[in-house]
Amino acid sequence: MCGVMGQWSEKAICKNEFIQQAKRMTHRGPDHFGSWFNNNNNIALAHLRLSILDLSAFGNQPMESFSSRYVLSYNGEIYNFLSLKKQIIKADPSIAFNGSSDTEVLLTAIELFGFKEALKKCVGMFAIALWDKRDHLLYLARDRAGEKPLYYHLGSDFVTFSSEIKAITAQDLCYKSINLFLAQGNIPAPQTIYKNVFKVHPGEILIFSSPTNFKSEFYWDLDGIKVDNSLSQSQVNKNFESLFLDSVRSQMMADVPLGAFLSGGIDSSAVVSAMAEVSDKQVKTYSIGFNEQNYDESVSAKKISSHLGTDHHEFILNEDDALNVIPKLQNIYCEPFADSSQIPTFLLCQETKKDVTVCLSGDGGDEIFGGYRRYIDLQRFKRLIDSTPYFLRVKISKFLKIYQGIKNKQFFDPLLKQLLSLSHPSEQLYKISNVLAQRDLRGIFYSLALQWHDGLNILQDEFYSDPSTELDTIFGSSFDGVDDLRRLDVKNYLPNDILVKLDRAGMANSLETRIPFLDKNLIEFGLSIPLNLLIHGSQGKIPIREFLKKRIPADIMNSPKTGFGVPIEHWLRGRLRPWAEDLLGESQVLEQIGLDRDAVLLSWHNFQNQGLPLHHGFWNILMLLSWCRVHASGC
Repeated sequence: MCGVMGQWSEKAICKNEFIQQAKRMTHRGPDHFGSWFNNNNNIALAHLRLSILDLSAFGNQPMESFSSRYVLSYNGEIYNFLSLKKQIIKADPSIAFNGSSDTEVLLTAIELFGFKEALKKCVGMFAIALWDKRDHLLYLARDRAGEKPLYYHLGSDFVTFSSEIKAITAQDLCYKSINLFLAQGNIPAPQTIYKNVFKVHPGEILIFSSPTNFKSEFYWDLDGIKVDNSLSQSQVNKNFESLFLDSVRSQMMADVPLGAFLSGGIDSSAVVSAMAEVSDKQVKTYSIGFNEQNYDESVSAKKISSHLGTDHHEFILNEDDALNVIPKLQNIYCEPFADSSQIPTFLLCQETKKDVTVCLSGDGGDEIFGGYRRYIDLQRFKRLIDSTPYFLRVKISKFLKIYQGIKNKQFFDPLLKQLLSLSHPSEQLYKISNVLAQRDLRGIFYSLALQWHDGLNILQDEFYSDPSTELDTIFGSSFDGVDDLRRLDVKNYLPNDILVKLDRAGMANSLETRIPFLDKNLIEFGLSIPLNLLIHGSQGKIPIREFLKKRIPADIMNSPKTGFGVPIEHWLRGRLRPWAEDLLGESQVLEQIGLDRDAVLLSWHNFQNQGLPLHHGFWNILMLLSWCRVHASGC
């Protein structure tokens, strides 16, 4: 895992300034800093290395190809680099490798097969900057799932690119991005919080023929993956087991200490059980718990660790820990980011780094193999919408919103919990009230996916645009059923939320994180499985569950999943309330970023005094305001 930095300009590049900018990302690669300059073409590349494979100087970057045509700065791991190396030697037996790094194999594959074809052959995570000295072309590319970040800043006479925005100088805020951020807690590619600064899409290649002229193409597109209705449940379970074990085995390759996150849920348990099966060494596992019992999975994690015989390490998080981390978040994430599990994820990475340099994670299983509750809810709500007249649904929706405002619901909530099988009546009824007001499947999609409803009524009219329309434009969404929602999550929620959270939390602590569920072959296989083989009744991820049945007793795995969620609703009404109200009191900042001060404060009052479940939406607002306090010069 590393940091990538570069610039191509029509003017001379100041070497000292460029190096200083790149070194703002030293946390991504503390083991070696390298730079390469070509004064004739005004191009510079830099690389900050976290050594994982081939710890010698032969793995340092920027690296030149054997013919000296290409110069590479790359962040990531190519898990199939040994088989790719065999293909290279077979194609040209005269090629000799200087070291044993995957970087040298990747660069040689580009030399032999061409950039796009080489990427198609790679299985791994990566963000790549490549300079072609012969044809004077700059290539930028990102892995298929979007595990590794890559930003670029388009100026009037230059392009600057980097693994993190903190190495790029930019100032003008993008109000379209603020809209999207408030709606979903992150800013989807290609947008960023700044005008003229963009993210490379997962699976995308940008080819620059000059500092201000480029074209885009994709070497991989998940829309091309078709559902295979010929598959049977037994085939799916068998193929999953084989592909998953292969993925975990390949991602355990490292020349440094390695471990795994263990939350106690299905996905991380599957990763750890696979690691224990394919490794001849005791697996190190790491989990984080909470004092609040409803959010604590550490007990389940401990049981699973004991069964699998791992070397287990556990950390308990309290509100003081959260308060201490919050001031650091805006420098860790560089642009507004509001998945509240960023707090425990950062702390877990911080503690894990004390023992290991690489850690495997169970992320991606929900999106690829149908694990989210909203996939089941979508089918149920679709039937409700189809069978109930719109006028009646609107009346029920209004009633439920009135019910949300009742202060004392101690009698009604337990009754609703029993009658409707609701685990969290207040929050779930709020969701249902929003769903009932939708006219079609598209509305249900976004009602389930977005975190702030009622037309983002906290924005000033002149700054408001419909976030669902913006997302349609970016992702070209279709609305035929659960599979489309699942694909939207793989395109949007996974790379722009889950993977951002994990990459930044890990890299802030110089910890490489790897995700076996996002192996290319597993993604393509998972998205080809018919929905009825992934979801049975109220349970999703059937292939993963079947994998675990062979390895972990059912009584251990049957505890409910909470993931790395945090009790943010409780905290915002408790210890974090003074911090939140201090931010909300900055009325000038609220106005400058397009928020309606009176509407925000009214919503806050309703959240505090009527018990409305607006905590996710308010965490978005607070993270935006907190980011502005640190980064936005005009705020």
